[in-house]
Amino acid sequence: MPFLLLALGQVIGSIIAGTISEAIGYPFLFIFSALIGYLTIFIWPKEKNEQEAEPLRGLQ
Repeated sequence: MPFLLLALGQVIGSIIAGTISEAIGYPFLFIFSALIGYLTIFIWPKEKNEQEAEPLRGLQ
């Protein structure tokens, strides 16, 4: 499943990036891509219970 979602994201992402680069230009595309990358910093897995959360404690 993760590989399938990765492949779908690459296909959809390249289509969106091509459309943005044609419509607005490359500088906006690079800034937009960087902002999406920075937003992923704030996505963190939810802790379900103490046993599953133990390996994540060193990362926080």
